[in-house]
Amino acid sequence: MSRKERFQQVRKKNRIKYLTSAFILVFMLGIGNITMASESASSLLSKWFDKKANESISEIDKGIQKEKEKSLQRLQKELKKDLQQSASELDTFTQQQKQKSVEEIQRYTDELISKMDGQDEQAKQELKVKLDTITEKAKEELNQAAN
Repeated sequence: MSRKERFQQVRKKNRIKYLTSAFILVFMLGIGNITMASESASSLLSKWFDKKANESISEIDKGIQKEKEKSLQRLQKELKKDLQQSASELDTFTQQQKQKSVEEIQRYTDELISKMDGQDEQAKQELKVKLDTITEKAKEELNQAAN
């Protein structure tokens, strides 16, 4: 074999070695990138799911807060309405009881006056003045109690 032929064979072997090495290197880098890509994809998916979960929780919290405020306002309106109705009913009841008490006092006064028919006019008049004074005083006390 000549020197030229040997050089070409060695050169051919070296080319095969370089190409094989380059192929193995490219193959290894490709596998590494695929592994990194799959890790990257799973980490991206994980981050995306975490982000969506946090957004959902935040949205739910906002919805709950809005509904809570609406319910509180509705409750306050109903409570105010009930308080006004109760105050009105209490005023009506107070006025009825006051009127009933006044009528009862007047009836009793009239009854006492009618029982005095046999007494003299002056004693009857004095008793009537006293009873009228007591009746007026009772009316004033009822008015004060009602207010």
